[in-house]
Amino acid sequence: IVDRYGPALDAPALAAEFAKAMPDVIVAGGDALARTATEATKTIPIVANSDDLLASGLLVSFAHPESNLTGVSMFATELNGKRQELLIEMLPGIKRLATLADPATTGPDRLDALVKAAATRGIEASVYPAATEGEIGPAIEKARAAGAQAVNVLASALFHGNHRELIDRTVAANLPAMFQWPEYVEEGALVGYGPRLDYIYGHLIARQVIKLFRGAKPSEVPAEQPTDFELGINLQTAAKIQLTVPQSLLTLTDEVIR
Repeated sequence: IVDRYGPALDAPALAAEFAKAMPDVIVAGGDALARTATEATKTIPIVANSDDLLASGLLVSFAHPESNLTGVSMFATELNGKRQELLIEMLPGIKRLATLADPATTGPDRLDALVKAAATRGIEASVYPAATEGEIGPAIEKARAAGAQAVNVLASALFHGNHRELIDRTVAANLPAMFQWPEYVEEGALVGYGPRLDYIYGHLIARQVIKLFRGAKPSEVPAEQPTDFELGINLQTAAKIQLTVPQSLLTLTDEVIR
């Protein structure tokens, strides 16, 4: 097992390194690594954790992958919208919402859908793009300076790799922030909603890798989507930013950090 992870990885170089090593399976987290892995090898099985395997073009079918790639697709479009709804419910009376988006992961049509959905609630949602690690801090500062009252951090491998910085910056800016993974609340994030990382990698992806190790071809291992989702809220962080979380939302929460 060879593990490489970090926000500043050179994805093409990493994929080429793995392909040259001729492993039995490559596990790729995020669209960028998955795409460059498919460019580096057409024969080594690849298991990808992607925000949307179909929309990204990595797969044409969940049931019958037609390449050397299978994996887990994260319902990114639907979950980004659900996270926005939960964040709005957490902040009654909110008028300005910032959306932090990685352009390499979330396309303009999906961003427009989020903006329109917020508008139906009388809320102005503004998109702040961050395509690199260095753009994350300035994007948060621009949102704060523009009067944003909260930040919806959209699903992104880039943001996952830099989630510690995002948590710290949003708390420092006194901005309630919604994140992709519920485990983040254990690290100080205010709120996170989605499947658990340990479920994705420890159950779904692990099961697919085992099938490949036992001789199955990627085309014989259907891609999957998570079915279990959790809401986590950190009341210690809420106190830091002087936010009172509505009891109606707390009753829906799977994990509360007090």
